[in-house]
Amino acid sequence: MADKSISVVVPFHNADRHLDRCAVGLLSQTYPESQYEIIMVDNNSTDRSAEVVERHPEIRLLHEPKQGAYAARNHGVSAAQGQIIAFTDADCVVAPDWLEKMSDALSEPGLELAQGGRLFAHDGLDLSLLAAYEAQRAAYIFSAQSVGLRSGYTNNMAVRRSAFDHCGPFEEVGRGADTLFVLRVIHEYGSTEVVRYVGDATIRHLEVDSVAPWLRKRFIYGQSFERHYPVRRRTHRNLTPSEQADILRRTLDTNGYSRVEVLRLVALLTLGRYAFIAGRRSVRWRLGSRVK
Repeated sequence: MADKSISVVVPFHNADRHLDRCAVGLLSQTYPESQYEIIMVDNNSTDRSAEVVERHPEIRLLHEPKQGAYAARNHGVSAAQGQIIAFTDADCVVAPDWLEKMSDALSEPGLELAQGGRLFAHDGLDLSLLAAYEAQRAAYIFSAQSVGLRSGYTNNMAVRRSAFDHCGPFEEVGRGADTLFVLRVIHEYGSTEVVRYVGDATIRHLEVDSVAPWLRKRFIYGQSFERHYPVRRRTHRNLTPSEQADILRRTLDTNGYSRVEVLRLVALLTLGRYAFIAGRRSVRWRLGSRVK
């Protein structure tokens, strides 16, 4: 196979509900089809996910027996031909110009890794409000000079292959290896400027089709935060109340929301905060129960 400009790596495990839409989105890019490849890695699926991928002969199907999305991603990268490695997830649909936007961003000298914008399954009021806030939050975090605010997410990431070879592979842990990878890239290249938020390179997260799944994810993030807190407190810091207020203000100024929409957004963010705290407390409770 001739070398490609971009390799897209997608791990999957029992994802037949959304995988076909993911595949079709990746095959429908404005980027020249001869210049990119799609690698999907089956991570021990027991449903019909592999059959879904096999309907698309343009996609390379690999299998990773070690359970874990990061192990599957590492396997995909090891087989990739591209000078840029792009990542998304099986429950996401990328915008038609996703690869074009990522390629344009990474053509800039000195930029090693790009994180794209994330939308939810549809543009209903609640999800649109949350997506607008999270876009402002991501833009704020990735423009901050404080390394402790930086994070990562592999459902919309692109990285130079040279940077991945230098800073990778992903640590094969349950959660958080994407953030650890971003921090390694910043550390190894000695600057926060090597990582950037590219908000117009968007994906839609199909799993989040209402507020309830968003709250469940906030709960899970809280659990992950608490489990890794001994490490995170050495490498991360939380947004201060004034920074959170600034992000909210930017969201409101950018979108010109009505008073009702403002109150709704504040209520949703409050619920999300409670879900995150509940996730943290659930881990503390389990740990306390084990000690007893």
